[in-house]
Amino acid sequence: MKTKSLGVLVAILLTPTLVTADGVIVGDREWRQLTDTINLTWSDVASVCNTTTGACSGSIGPVSFDGWTWASIEDVQELFEQLIKPESIQFPTIETNYLAVNDPDIRAALGPSGFAPVPAGFGPVRTGGWTRSVFMFPPLYFSPYLLLEAAAQNEDFACLNCAGVADEGPQSYRGNWMYRAATPAQLLDQLAANVVGVGPGKSFSGKIADAQAYFESGDVVAACSTLNAFQNQLAALADKKLSDAEAAGLTESVNTLKQVMGCT
Repeated sequence: MKTKSLGVLVAILLTPTLVTADGVIVGDREWRQLTDTINLTWSDVASVCNTTTGACSGSIGPVSFDGWTWASIEDVQELFEQLIKPESIQFPTIETNYLAVNDPDIRAALGPSGFAPVPAGFGPVRTGGWTRSVFMFPPLYFSPYLLLEAAAQNEDFACLNCAGVADEGPQSYRGNWMYRAATPAQLLDQLAANVVGVGPGKSFSGKIADAQAYFESGDVVAACSTLNAFQNQLAALADKKLSDAEAAGLTESVNTLKQVMGCT
């Protein structure tokens, strides 16, 4: 499993003029806001997305699915592992659920920089939706969700092993889990946001700003070299001005970025 790398991208609700929400960057994927694809049945989405590979092409009304992949339950299992206590395994199987009081990771995932809540459903804040994966047998399909305050004890809930009936009717509280490859520019923006206030002075922010400038100018080699220098600095400061966890998380983010950029 990859460790968490939650992007800081603002959610904007889908409107009739098709202004879609910004996605959430986790690892090397951009996850689509589930609010973009509410009020569709599983079969609606299956008409434009391959239920074996997840590859999507076409539109349903004003909603375009071009370039997106409809997630499997295993994709969402990996996502939940990245988001919730990433230092340990919380979802060993697709039948696993997670419940905790005032869980900081679920609250971050449903916070201003995470997944936008769907406009209706159970609990004060909730988001979730269809995957392409069969749950036991058709017409049941996996429909995982994240929920704040599932009970009076302020228990937050990640339901991986949840399902719905394919054609039970469009629902405003159910979207679709979809992703596509994150771009280098998105990953650079995410890294720039994640280093604000971290490390000595503004050194980290300065290095990432330099890498962004090089990349935007087309000098990928210089951008990669700057990222290498940043990683060396992270290694030197680990367990000194940075916790081991901070250093490890930033190092993994840089490794993902370098891979997407094609650094050698």
